[in-house]
Amino acid sequence: MSTATYDGRSLMLDGRRIWIVSGTLPFACIPAESWADRLHAAKLAGLNTVEVPVPWLACEPRPGVFTFEGQSDINRFLTLAAEAGLRVILRPGPYVGGTMDLGGLPSWLLDNPEIICRGKSPEFLEAVSRFITALAAQVSPLLATAPTPGPVILLQSEHRWTCGDDDLAAAYLGELARYQRESGLGVPVLNANNMWQGLEGQIDAWVGGEGLFAIVRQLGAVRPDQPRIVIGLETGEDTALFEADPAPIEPMEAQRRVAEALASAGQPNLSHAFGSTAFGFLSGSSATGDSRPLASTQQSGSIIDAAGAPTELFGPARRILSFASAFGRLFSHLEPEFRPVVIDPNAEDEERGTPVSVAYASGGQGSVAFVFTDQPGKGRKAPGPVTLLRPEGAAVSVPLGEQRVYWCLFEVLLSGRTMLDYCTLCALTFDETFLVLFGPPGETGELSINGSPLDVTVPKGRKPLVERHEGVTVVVVSEEVVDQTFVTQEGVYVGVASVTADGEPIGSGKAATHVSRDAQVAGASASKPPPAGKATLGQWEAAGCDAYLDGSSPRFASIDGPADMSALGTPHGYGWYRLSLRMGATKRGKVAAPGSGDRLGVYVDAEHAGIIGEGPSADDEITLSLKKGTHTLAVLADNLGRPTSGVNLRGAKGLAGPLWEVAPLKIGKPTLESEEPIDALEKQGPIFDLRRGDVTHPLRVSWTVKHLKKSPLALRLAPMSVRGLLLINGEILRYLEAGEPASILLDDQTLSRGNNTIAFTPINETGDELDDASAKEIAAEVTAKLALIECTNELTAKADWAFAKWEAPAGSAFKTITKAAAAEVQGPTWWRCFFAPGDDLSAPLLDLSGMTKGQVFLNGKSVARYAVAGPDRKALPSARPQPLPASWLEEGSNELMLFDEHGGNPGSVKIVQSPVAPVLASALATTGA
Repeated sequence: MSTATYDGRSLMLDGRRIWIVSGTLPFACIPAESWADRLHAAKLAGLNTVEVPVPWLACEPRPGVFTFEGQSDINRFLTLAAEAGLRVILRPGPYVGGTMDLGGLPSWLLDNPEIICRGKSPEFLEAVSRFITALAAQVSPLLATAPTPGPVILLQSEHRWTCGDDDLAAAYLGELARYQRESGLGVPVLNANNMWQGLEGQIDAWVGGEGLFAIVRQLGAVRPDQPRIVIGLETGEDTALFEADPAPIEPMEAQRRVAEALASAGQPNLSHAFGSTAFGFLSGSSATGDSRPLASTQQSGSIIDAAGAPTELFGPARRILSFASAFGRLFSHLEPEFRPVVIDPNAEDEERGTPVSVAYASGGQGSVAFVFTDQPGKGRKAPGPVTLLRPEGAAVSVPLGEQRVYWCLFEVLLSGRTMLDYCTLCALTFDETFLVLFGPPGETGELSINGSPLDVTVPKGRKPLVERHEGVTVVVVSEEVVDQTFVTQEGVYVGVASVTADGEPIGSGKAATHVSRDAQVAGASASKPPPAGKATLGQWEAAGCDAYLDGSSPRFASIDGPADMSALGTPHGYGWYRLSLRMGATKRGKVAAPGSGDRLGVYVDAEHAGIIGEGPSADDEITLSLKKGTHTLAVLADNLGRPTSGVNLRGAKGLAGPLWEVAPLKIGKPTLESEEPIDALEKQGPIFDLRRGDVTHPLRVSWTVKHLKKSPLALRLAPMSVRGLLLINGEILRYLEAGEPASILLDDQTLSRGNNTIAFTPINETGDELDDASAKEIAAEVTAKLALIECTNELTAKADWAFAKWEAPAGSAFKTITKAAAAEVQGPTWWRCFFAPGDDLSAPLLDLSGMTKGQVFLNGKSVARYAVAGPDRKALPSARPQPLPASWLEEGSNELMLFDEHGGNPGSVKIVQSPVAPVLASALATTGA
């Protein structure tokens, strides 16, 4: 049986060192039919490993019902990874993070009030044990330590479990380790807890994006017997459903972050490497921020977007990733104790800017120097050539250009008898025959092989410089062409867009060059890239939701009263509530739904009355006018996703409580009191980024509220700039992160009859006392953001309740609609059309212009949420095209279906091809010159 071990340098398989250059590939959020394409893209990007989160919610949708088929077929994915020549870091969680609902935990866990997720509650651990056992049966044959070694080399346990309670960590993380061990998952285990918590025998890995040169050095000093792994090298941010895309990272900055990790002998894993889509309604919600729901499609900071096309980051990232993979033997033998004093590459001098700095790393297989220049985006030009002194004192000149980091090699054994003495151009790759180098066009590079020096001038055009030197074919290209340079079994292709898995070049539309294994240079014949395709959409048909709005649908079934959607068999997406009210007199007033969530579209007698909750045009309460007599209230409830992180996971979904007539409650000015500090971890756990002994400030911002009625109060607290505890009558009501809003129903079990004290006390982040100015500042912020609402009358106390699952109508319900009529449609509507994609639609994008907010379906499969405009038809910052899975398209007729909450008008909707061709394992086009 094979062995997997590690030391302070690297992981070792059967005693042979390997160097990890990885990217996170969320397989469950990429169409199964496209897995081979993404794995091929990973190889082209220079990765030798992929990190694979396995979301529990996709594998066990109902308690005890496991599915490892289709999108959850982890065994097939790992088999494909092995066939592609990639290793795998498996992240089975049980919490995997990311942007999926509950960070990948199944929502049915919350049905049991005894369960504390990510904690030591027996009910949670029992469920985790079942999942790990079932998963192990799927992946154990594909471990690197299996009788026939597979691709899985490492296991990541949990994800960012950063609670400083050692007893809780031992009880929870220790049990996870036991389950993994007893299930036969016998490969080394790492964690991603940034040194907050770890277990003996686990590798402490790092998550972060900035300052990696210093951080990875420190990691090596603190854990000298472990390899330095940056398991979450961040290049992007989460994309919110109702907000604009995050500002993109500058491509050369992404490259630089990888270089900083490598310069300190760190092994990188790009956590945002691949764009993905949480199909259907599986996207979650951020724990913080005013606009919290997350977009279904996430591709910020990716090198391959959700449509499978390379992004602006692909080329610059590929340069450094390919280098690190090709020279893994050099990196895996770097001396971990060799940490020379250097200028911090992130240090900045106000007068000179960031100076040029050199980070030098050396080991038994050679050495590498990284030359860091100015940070990007600051309007400074990179300095001219830098002169380096080799260990024996000889000088070499390093040309600098568009990049913010360059790398030079010294004394590297390329093969048995071939020594690369030095090289001042950046190496892209080496494969026993070819040494591919690049640099600024027109600049001179220096290299020496086996003591024989060679000066080369980087070509300015698209054609490479090819020199046969000491038995090595040296191929030199410029920074302008290096991203179109690929090495295959047939040789080096320069000027092509991509290559297929079997080595066939894909043309870029310009002249290309082929360098054969025997150093012959000729024009390249390549498959043409797919043309810019599109699909012509057919006539739109519409199906209204009138039977749900007026309450007449036979789908409605009686329920006892308000209920969470999960309890009604609808854990995700939309649901319909129907309430029959009889009013004894005409009434008009403010109505709210405290204790409910997330977004409730309210209709009175089939007429739109307003939206309660989150999202465009929604409010905390709406005004209802109800005349004397009987009325039907229809409520379209939208579960916008549960938090992906944090401790407050149990938010209500749907109309989980009554509708109340409400009125604001004046609470006056607060008092500032000094009380005994509270250790929050003594009261509840886990709380992340908090340690035992971390306490609140003595300061409490307090209000005294007199409450004599039986009706509840609704408390709302907008996101605060500090984290802390919300208290009522001295008891902890909720822990709140900085930026986390709160909406809490205070009922008679929480409130005392008479005076009640509501208080907020911040966590003491520094251990210092608050000065008067800071205390008053916090008090002013809490005062501005805290609101109490009095529930004066339960409007729905005597209502008859019913619920209907949200589902697509039958085909017969759709009717052809004219363009003029489509423009007049209001209210929830289903739209449908058919189209033929043609052969050239390899990366379709759906432009949803004219629509508002809703859901996309392709051939009966739920693709994603969208939010492009509000009910008023005004465009939202989040108006962006939605990638459609090309692999879901069928020959001939395809059905596109949209559900739009506010009607929309599909007259401007269109399907177009992504402007950048996707990376495919097989060519689509015919071969041409």
